This record gives sequence, structure tokens and C-alpha cells, in this order.
Amino acid sequence: MSEYWSSGSHPLPALNHPWLRADGIFETMKTMSGKTYFLDRHLQRFARSASALDLVSPIIDEIRAKIIELVSQDSLNRGRLRLTYFSNGDYLVTHHGFDVDPTSQFSLGLAEHPRFSSSLLSGHKTLAYTEASFGFRIAQRHGWEDLLYLNERSEVVETGLANILVEIEGQLGTPPLSSGALPGIVREVLLEKFPEIEERTFSLDELLKADGLYLLSSIREIHPITTLDINGARHPFTQSERVEGIRQAYLEGSESEAVS
Repeated sequence: MSEYWSSGSHPLPALNHPWLRADGIFETMKTMSGKTYFLDRHLQRFARSASALDLVSPIIDEIRAKIIELVSQDSLNRGRLRLTYFSNGDYLVTHHGFDVDPTSQFSLGLAEHPRFSSSLLSGHKTLAYTEASFGFRIAQRHGWEDLLYLNERSEVVETGLANILVEIEGQLGTPPLSSGALPGIVREVLLEKFPEIEERTFSLDELLKADGLYLLSSIREIHPITTLDINGARHPFTQSERVEGIRQAYLEGSESEAVS
């Protein structure tokens, strides 16, 4: 793994209050063969979150240059780059290999606790990740890969890892940001490039009638969810040729926003 640390005037960053209090934000990006995908979109979202949460303003040009330099120095076929930024302006960039099997099984359970759509942290990738980490432990205990979250209005939001794409009777949709969903990069690109995908609210009952259900994340991109388990009942989903076509078009189009 390669890493770069910028620490200003603090020689022991692990003892700084922002580090100890998990006071900051992060971005995770796909890399391939020296290229970083959707880097500028990620940095735009990163800057919005830094401003919204009143963090020290990041020097975007400096961070962008460091990311490009770090990725170009690694001989990884496929990797995951993480930008971790603390409220005092310190930041850490790490890069390591991360392969994804697009055919792998991915099952979900239903989270017991809701996500609150009006939370201060809603819509931001923050270092305060205990809720999602707790969810991953629960999922692992039951043999699932992740949990599906509802909000306080019982609307479907997202999983602990990713946004979702829903296919019901040929209609494609993804939960709106008003549900508390993260403004994910893949989600953003799909809504821009594929007008047949719409933002819409889903109830759990509607979701259980879906033909297909997919994860949307920068690392897994568009990945089919195989099952959703609720109270011991397993609800299966199937992958459609239509969404596979969208996935292929997305992958081809993403090359135009790969930075090296």
C-alpha cells in the first residue's frame, strides 16, 4: 500500500483531537493502471462536504496533484484510493490493490435502526462510521454482505456501503437525496447519462416487488444484489439484460473521466 500524509504543524497526528474524535470526511475512488476515475467529481463532493461541515477549507489543487502523483507511482492493475481529511486540514491519501468480482453474490439483511434523513451528517461521507460498521458486523453474523436501511418515514434509503438502483416492471429508479441517501458518484452519473433512471421514493413493500436490485458505488460500480432477507424470509432478485447494458455503457463512458 502507498500512502501520503500531510500534517501541517502537528508531528503526531494520531494524538490530534480530529483524529481521536473521528472529526472529518473521506472519499473512496476506483483506480486502474495509473488512472483515477471520476477524480474531479469526487473532489467536488469532498469540497461541498468540507464546507457544509465547517472544516478547514481544503487546498483542492494540492490534494488533486498528490492523488495523481501517488496513483501514477503504483503499478496496480486495479486499486482503491482513499482520501481521509480531518477538520483541522490534515489529510491522508492511501492507495492499495482492490479487485472486485462483478459476478459475486451480494446479499442484504434489513437494518433494525433507521437512518434519519435530516441528520447533520446525512449525505456526507464522514469518519464517524460506527453506525455502518455496526451494521456490517450484524450482516456478517447472519451471512450477509451488508444491510439495507430505511429512514424515519420507512422509505428505502441505501445500504451501508452504497446507493441502490431498483428495477420494477421495467422502470428504473433510485431513492432521492431527500430520503437521506448519499449523493453517490455512480448515482450522479447514471442520473445524468441515462434519462430512463429516475429519482423516486420506495417503500419496503414496493422494493419487495422489484425484479432487480443493484448496488451503486465507486468501487463496485453497478453490482447486482441477489437476495434481501427479512425476518427469515429470503426475497430473490434477478439481473436484467437492460441493466447489464447500462453497466457496460457506464464503464465505457467512465474512461472519459479517468485522470492520469
